[in-house]
Amino acid sequence: MTSKNVNNAGDSYILHFDIYIFQSAMSIEQLIKLKEKEKIVFIIRRYGLTFFWSWILVFVLFVVPFFFMFWLFNHSWWGQALFFIPVVVGVFILIKTIFIWKKNILVITTHRVVDIDQRGFLDKEISDVPYGQIEDVSGRIKGFCGTVFRYGSLQIQTGNGKVQIVVEKIKQPVYVQQEINELRERYLK
Repeated sequence: MTSKNVNNAGDSYILHFDIYIFQSAMSIEQLIKLKEKEKIVFIIRRYGLTFFWSWILVFVLFVVPFFFMFWLFNHSWWGQALFFIPVVVGVFILIKTIFIWKKNILVITTHRVVDIDQRGFLDKEISDVPYGQIEDVSGRIKGFCGTVFRYGSLQIQTGNGKVQIVVEKIKQPVYVQQEINELRERYLK
């Protein structure tokens, strides 16, 4: 982006985007507390297309009340309630879906795999598996949609059997499996 043909507005947007990514990575680094000489290699989130039915539900909850808005507003308080309740529920589902998507991540570093599992607004579980404890990594693509859109699940099993990380609906799980195995081999050498 060092070209002189790029206008200032474009530079500002790109700079803002880069800062946003940098700030996001910094908060993840602070959350998982990177060790000395450890670097983040991949940050993996659930594949956005797998939220399709949530997006459809939110769309319906937003749009349908507006089709009946004038009729509902002519029916005193219960008509207004029937208008606002689906819209508020739609906003809540939208916020929760985006929040969970943004916070539920798999972080692959040069030394370990960290699963940050955000299950709700106030429920978070963080699992940490060093490469030395990983016994098996498997990627699985299942079903028609998974095959067409190349998403599936990743399972990481430890040698002691205490920790098992399962990450559902990620893009290209077999590629992620191969990358984890390569990083593991490099780390163990």
